Parts: sequence; C-alpha cells; structure tokens
Amino acid sequence: MKEYYNLTCEQASLGSCIIDNDAFITTVETVPPTSFYKKEHNTIYQAMLEMLKDNISVDLVTMTVKLNEKNLLEGVGGVTYLTHLINSVPTSKNITHYNQVIIATALRRKQRTLLGDVESGKIEIEDAMTELEKIPIAGVSEETFQMILENSFTRSLKGTDFKFGIDVLNKYLGGLDKGELLTIGGYTSQSKSGLAIQMAINQAEKGKRVLFLSTEMLVPEAGRRILGNKCGINVANMRKGIMTPDETAYAKETTKIIGKNWQMNIKKIYSIDDVFKYVRKYKPEILFLDYIQNLSGDSDYKSVTRNIKLLQSLTFQNEISTICVSQLNRNKEEIREPRLTDLRDSGRLEECSNMVIFLYWKERLQLKNKQRVGGEPPEQIEIIVGKNRDGAIGRFMIDYYPEYARFEDKSFEEYENYQ
Repeated sequence: MKEYYNLTCEQASLGSCIIDNDAFITTVETVPPTSFYKKEHNTIYQAMLEMLKDNISVDLVTMTVKLNEKNLLEGVGGVTYLTHLINSVPTSKNITHYNQVIIATALRRKQRTLLGDVESGKIEIEDAMTELEKIPIAGVSEETFQMILENSFTRSLKGTDFKFGIDVLNKYLGGLDKGELLTIGGYTSQSKSGLAIQMAINQAEKGKRVLFLSTEMLVPEAGRRILGNKCGINVANMRKGIMTPDETAYAKETTKIIGKNWQMNIKKIYSIDDVFKYVRKYKPEILFLDYIQNLSGDSDYKSVTRNIKLLQSLTFQNEISTICVSQLNRNKEEIREPRLTDLRDSGRLEECSNMVIFLYWKERLQLKNKQRVGGEPPEQIEIIVGKNRDGAIGRFMIDYYPEYARFEDKSFEEYENYQ
C-alpha cells in the first residue's frame, strides 16, 4: 500500500514550506493541489496556497492563525502537529526530492483508481486510457510538439507584449514579453532610476497598466521627474518652487491630462511583501522595482537572492513583465564600464533575469560633467546589453537630459556612426 503514498516525504515537504520560503515557492510551482495522500496534509497545503494569494508569508504563527480562522486547526492536529511537521524536516534543501515523491505517488493513486473502475465495470478500457492521458504531470498541461511550434509561431507574428519607447533598445531586445524580467544595472548616480521612469512613462503613454515601486524615492519626487520629463521643466527648479507662470500653467494642465489618461501607480515600499501587496491590489501589466538591494534594508547575497527569486515567481505567476533596478558596487579609485560579473555579489540576479542592461555614464564617474540649467546639448550615456536570452548583446549611446529626467534616442545617423 505504501507505494501509493509516502507520509514521511509529505511531512518533510510541508515542514520545509513552513521554515523556508524558497522551499515553499518551489513547492507551489511543482506540486498540484490535492496531491497529498493524507487529508490533513491537503488541508494544510490548501491553506498555504490561500495565504500566497493573500500575500501572507508562511510560518508557524501565520499558519496557526490561518487554520484557526477557518476552524481547521484542531482538525489537522493543532499547533502540536504543525510543530511536528517542522521537526520532521532533515533539511529543506531536499525539497525537490520530497515533492517528486509526492507527485509520483499521487499519479500512482490516480492510475490505481482508474484500474479499479475498469475492473468493476464503471468505465471502459478506452475511456480509462483517455483519462490516463489527461493526468497532469507536476501540474503542467502537456502540449504536443506541433502545438508548441504553432503557438510560438503565432506569438512571433504578434511580437513582444511591450515595446520600449527607445527604438535602439528595441533593436537589441525586441521588447518584453509577459513573464520576463529585465534588470537595469549600474553604479551609483548613473541615472538608473531615470531610465526606469522613462520606460514607465513610455508604457503608460501606450495605455498599459504600470506600477512603479521605489525603495528610495518618495512619491512626490517621482512625480516631479515625470512632470519634468513631459513638460520640459527643470526638475530641480520644480523642487525649489521656481517656475515661470507659463511653466506653472503647462504643468497644471499636463497633470490633469496624465491623471485622466494614464493607468499608472507609484508607491514607496520597504519590503518584498509590499511588492506582492501592491501587485495584488493594482494588477499591473508591467512592474518597475527601484531597487532590489534596498528591500528590507539588507543587501547581502542571501537576502537579495531570496528577493529576486520571489520577484521572478511573482512575475511568472501573475503573467506580468518586470523591470528591476540593481545597484552595483565599485572601487572608488577605479573607473571602468560595468560587466555581468559585477552582479555576482548581488544574489542570483543574472541567473533570474531574461535580459540585463548596464548604464555607463563615464563623465559622471570622472566628475567631468558640468552643472546644467536647461538648453545645453544632451549628456551621452552608454547602454551595454550584457545578457539577452533571445537576441544579440552589444552597446550603444543614448541622449540624456538630466535636468528634465528624460532619455531620448540618438539620431539614426549618429547611431550608425557609433556602431
């Protein structure tokens, strides 16, 4: 009988989910609901899935509260049994093995049930074979190779879901699809946030639902940058309240137009839980996060890895596109262009990102750029495409007007000459 279930692996899996959020995310991605043999285990797992939807972190306390609210706590064995699940975990690093056993035994139980129905005459053999073919493996619906090719071809004809407002970036990356994660990396004061805001503006202008989350900018600061970008008004002057009557009138009118037509929300956040909360609330099509290392105030490898994996799962599960800003560290005496290896100290950012681009404003690092008031030629920033799973890598120059927080394409002739 035990070949049809393994209570030890079920306990170890659920216990791992309670003590290790990474293990929980792995389980949610692979183990279908009702896969557990023991009824109480299925009840606990269903409660975990509900907590994920409600953006509640899973731990012993929150699990106890959730089950108690549903009047299910005593039915699963109380706090004593939840504690037993935790103590039954040899190591959460083996979560993949535990889950594979759970999935395999659930499949055997389904096969046995169908065989019994055939023997008792409840179902014909042909119908049983059809039902067997419908059984999902690891919760993934199967596609034939022909279906995969046809779906890929159809999507190729349509193009990506989100085109950038910067044409030369489309030339390299082609845009973003739902479920993809783009990382913008750079050293301090390289205008990474400015590029993220420019991209957010471009998507809002196209009617997309945009959510911009910042760990360092207050909402009014982001708002000033957006108005400066759209109105051509010096952002620093707006901060000081120094605007001409014409600029004031234009900004006021632009504010009304933007507020009426854009589907954009801006929020200050402090943790990865805030990200989940606002995504659930606003249901964006494209998410901007500025920046990943500053979540919860921790920038160590383990914390950043946990956050980027959660962000990647959020992107997949909600079928949105995500643009994430990443801070790079450097030796202050060394001035060089950023590269992929600089992300190695920032958790698994490179691994989880579909695409990585870097900003390199060399004159800013050399402290050579002069104060700007408006009307000067644009600054020149190099964008380096360091990773692109589905296309080319390379580099190009882009025009930047820092006083207006505005990025623009260089002319076609200038771009070709640079190439």
